[in-house]
Amino acid sequence: MLPCFVMLDLETTGGSAVHDRITEIAAVRVENGVEVARWSTLVNPGVPISPFIQSLTGISDAMVAHAPPFEAVAQPLLELLDGAVFVAHNVRFDHSFVQNALERMGTKLQVKTLCTVRLSRKLYPQHKGHGLDAITQRHGLHNQARHRAMGDVDVVLAWLALAAQELGVEVLRREAGALLQGAAPVPPQLQTPVTDIPETTGVYLLWGGEPRPLFIGKASNLRARVLWHFQSAPKVAREMRITQAVRRVEWRETANEMEAFALEARLKDELHPLYNRKTRRPAEDNAAALRREVPRHG
Repeated sequence: MLPCFVMLDLETTGGSAVHDRITEIAAVRVENGVEVARWSTLVNPGVPISPFIQSLTGISDAMVAHAPPFEAVAQPLLELLDGAVFVAHNVRFDHSFVQNALERMGTKLQVKTLCTVRLSRKLYPQHKGHGLDAITQRHGLHNQARHRAMGDVDVVLAWLALAAQELGVEVLRREAGALLQGAAPVPPQLQTPVTDIPETTGVYLLWGGEPRPLFIGKASNLRARVLWHFQSAPKVAREMRITQAVRRVEWRETANEMEAFALEARLKDELHPLYNRKTRRPAEDNAAALRREVPRHG
């Protein structure tokens, strides 16, 4: 699929990369189509595992009681990821947990990512479901250890092998490469993990070092729109200035685009972003419309 990638999966105490912790890591490194390393470990999260999560993953407090903490396994994980693309099914989830765990140690994760959920959508657009259970059932795959890290890694690798057989290695390589190239280079000073930005409708704020935001915008896909600014930087002077200055991204999800439109207008009026073009008020729009309608003489 790619010259060098690591297929990775985590089990965690919950869904928040900020408040929850990792309980298991599994990773397989593939180079030029050949598996070269396989590694997995339980991780002591340092917090209790809820009964629901224990029933979902099968990982109990007793199982992780004598497991190493994340700090003790971070180095072998980083060595496995060195020079490779970080690949996962819903990579935003796994990447954000690893990134936050490393940041708590004072270490920054710098690695390219590829999401196999997005790859499945590209390869099989005729299907609606692209979650792990959906592709497992659709392609007749077997996962003997669902919701255990290595079991989930193996089923995604099996799906990639099946996709290569059904569609051809070149198709798989081309679509994976296109997804990877489509990812905008992230400004090195950006403190917000791009994978944390949701792919939902809402309003985003780009902040630099000033008390006023650099830019406020609305989008049906927040992450894609933020990345657009970085992708456009080489061609558009304003986006270059924003990209060079941005330090963090905030966002507010909304129920629909109309709600996002209203929120964007209100935030612009309140915060006066530096690089937004001035938005005309309704009275100004009405005046402009009247001017267009008045016939000119002479």
